[in-house]
Amino acid sequence: MRSDTFIKLVVDRGLLSPEQAKRISLKHGKTTLAMLEELIGLNEAAKADLCQMYGDTLGVAYIDLSRTFIQPDVVKLLPRDFAVKHQLIAVYRFADSVTIAAADPLNLTVLGDASRLASLPVNAVFSLPSEIKDAIEVEYTTVSVLEEAQAHIELKHLFVEEAEATPERLAGVAADQGIIQLTRQILIGALKERASDIHIEPSEHDIRVRLRIDGELQERYHLDRRLLAPLSSRLKLMAGCNIAERRRPQDGRIALVLATRSIDVRLSTVPAINGEKIALRLLGSMRGRSIPFLEELDFSKANLATVKQIAGSPNGVFFVTGPTGSGKTTTLYAVLNLLNRPGVNVMTIEDPVEYRLPGINQYR
Repeated sequence: MRSDTFIKLVVDRGLLSPEQAKRISLKHGKTTLAMLEELIGLNEAAKADLCQMYGDTLGVAYIDLSRTFIQPDVVKLLPRDFAVKHQLIAVYRFADSVTIAAADPLNLTVLGDASRLASLPVNAVFSLPSEIKDAIEVEYTTVSVLEEAQAHIELKHLFVEEAEATPERLAGVAADQGIIQLTRQILIGALKERASDIHIEPSEHDIRVRLRIDGELQERYHLDRRLLAPLSSRLKLMAGCNIAERRRPQDGRIALVLATRSIDVRLSTVPAINGEKIALRLLGSMRGRSIPFLEELDFSKANLATVKQIAGSPNGVFFVTGPTGSGKTTTLYAVLNLLNRPGVNVMTIEDPVEYRLPGINQYR
């Protein structure tokens, strides 16, 4: 693809001045993808438009993987190593062909290899390398991957007796690479399943892990009992809690950092007879994906008009109710998005502050 064609299109759309275009062209030469990534860095709000223009220049569609439903069975058609090496991921199957999101959708050699691996014809679309990296990490994390990660952990070196549970010893096991990887995969696995909560519950013999999906807790897998102290210590360390305190409830916050966004996770621990129960709530993205607008929440026209009328009232109180994971917080923040204008002073009292909104005064 000619880089000057893409740059000209961006200038014609008014997203770049001719002077900026000249500077970026001199900096990147013919590396058009690097130009696109720099332009997104300069104007994050125009990311979708820039990527669409880039795709148009290539002659393919652009899809935002963070907003695309990816079929789990289709992902498995391509080995993870192949996907990582070539910066691509199988997204969905339609009829007798597979759609693949790729950073280089014009690489016919790689697409041919992908077609042979999938045993199906493939169609390529464009996605950003960072989006593909996130999608690969999330979509290839399965229960079997978690079980495999657990199997490779040297449990005999990580088991902590009650008498040995000093801050130094707990910090040591929390820093084990196997524990770090397992902890991340537990969080990523919940993100993949669109869970709102993770419950890590020790029993006398093992650790049960349940996910709250669509408001209902669902048992997913079990972990070795000996992982409780290392896993608990790792999560507390990430959340800024006291790793040596196991007899009192604690609360903290974790930032699960991905390539394109950071997921805010709230941690709560409660001592129980078999050890600490850990609850993790996945609150959403602190950067990258924005808070949705009311129009994106699938309200009927009548309900949307009612909500907007209530939000526009100069005074009063309204209640948003529903079970866990039903969208109460998302709805309230969407209303704040509606009210968030330069001419309006918006103040909130929240416990906790689940999303950070520029332009709004948030208190806790």
